[in-house]
Amino acid sequence: MLIYVLNLFLIIAWMFFNKLCGKQEKIRYIISWGIAFQLLLVMVLKADFVGTDLPVYSKLYIQLKYIDWRVLPTIAWDLGYTLFSKFMAIFISNVHYFYCLIYCFLIIAFRKYIKENSDDIPLSFWLFITLGMWGQSFYVLRQYIAIGICLYALSALKKRKLLLYIFYIICAALFHKTALVLLILYPMNYIRLNRSRVIAISGGLFLLLLSNGIIFDVIVKILPNSLYLQKYSDYESGSGYTMLIIYILLLLWVMLINNKEVYEKYCLDIWMLFCGCAFQIMSINLALFNRVALYFFVNVIVLLPNLLKYEKNIYWRTCIKCLIYVISAILYLRILQISSIVPYQFIWNEG
Repeated sequence: MLIYVLNLFLIIAWMFFNKLCGKQEKIRYIISWGIAFQLLLVMVLKADFVGTDLPVYSKLYIQLKYIDWRVLPTIAWDLGYTLFSKFMAIFISNVHYFYCLIYCFLIIAFRKYIKENSDDIPLSFWLFITLGMWGQSFYVLRQYIAIGICLYALSALKKRKLLLYIFYIICAALFHKTALVLLILYPMNYIRLNRSRVIAISGGLFLLLLSNGIIFDVIVKILPNSLYLQKYSDYESGSGYTMLIIYILLLLWVMLINNKEVYEKYCLDIWMLFCGCAFQIMSINLALFNRVALYFFVNVIVLLPNLLKYEKNIYWRTCIKCLIYVISAILYLRILQISSIVPYQFIWNEG
């Protein structure tokens, strides 16, 4: 666990560096790449058994080298991942180097998204770590590859590049079908928000929370033999309620700020909060939706720092920021106590 704690202290060091040097574009560039390299170093130096699912991924990768291309569609894995793994297995025999390639892509994707969208890069990376996303990316490979591609899709959507947005979503869905859920953001991006609409939609989410059990019973009756229901209906997620509380607190904060600029500038981000909150509510009874909510939860790491600037009182802004750092750090330590990435082992200690 020590290396993860030291990693957090280095983020704090980057925070002070950012405070001292200002927010010039050059400084933001240095900080974003500096933290990205720091996180990537921890990922590539870890042993391949650090992370729950990695032994399964390793076994598949080794097998794919000897499987005929025509057989790939019959394998019970997402076709995009099997094709990608099969192609890389031709050139890279060592599975660790394959994982390093994936980790490079993920860190570059998150670095780009944070750099383009966050007003406070160290805090965004801090939340990326402490809210559990960085640790999950060690071993939830297929979905995080899909999430990484979706980050590019979100950038395209914000620039109103529809075809590029759809292309990225389709590519992501080849690695994890749940990525298709992000297609609902396109029409939402054109629906303007204000305080009354935010309150009304939040009220609808409250009703969803109250009636969630009834909705789940209906789903079970419609799809009684669904493989997804059999797999996830009795699976409990340790982070589900934490994510739901974060969504609710952020929505309350948006309503309390009540700033027209927030509704205009962060319209898509607020819609992502609504969607994430809705799926997180449904995940209470069906944990499959917890996986779906991840595509929207990534937005929290940039929206939360961006909302801080709308607190005009410097004293209260500093207090809120310190509170975010402390609470998220405590949450991270609790996550590490039950996480499969602990204990950390270096690659040279493997075997």
